[in-house]
Amino acid sequence: MRNEDRKLEHVIKRMQTDNSVDAPADLIKFARNAFLQRSTAKAPSMLERIVAVLKLDLAPNRAAFGERSAGGSAARQMLFDAGSSAIDLRVTANADAYDIRGQHIGDISAETVRLESAGTKFLSQNDELKGFEFTSVPAGNYSLTITFATSEIVIDEIVLD
Repeated sequence: MRNEDRKLEHVIKRMQTDNSVDAPADLIKFARNAFLQRSTAKAPSMLERIVAVLKLDLAPNRAAFGERSAGGSAARQMLFDAGSSAIDLRVTANADAYDIRGQHIGDISAETVRLESAGTKFLSQNDELKGFEFTSVPAGNYSLTITFATSEIVIDEIVLD
């Protein structure tokens, strides 16, 4: 008889003649939990909200320190910083409304872009260059929200007057 066969026979005989008491319930529970698969993926959490900060506001025909092109543009340009992203907004005045063109500068593309005031709401989608546009926006105070899968960037107040 081979050595492996003898060992196997010995183990089987010990199992058949075993008359010991079961292990305590808490020890059995601990042993079972030791073999459970642990999740390595981060559990989804609430939407992270990033508030954008105005870094530069260039108005048409108003010179700004260090900026040469402000006087030649018909659009108001606003640059916002939002952590690892930035937002470039261009606001152009029309007869009685405003057109807003913007671009999100960052690694991921937005799902939706929302411009809202107390009674007005505009929606836009990103284009292939992460740009968005709102046309014929009446004067007022607005907030802009750019929504991604797990986060959103918010510009709390854009004043159009």
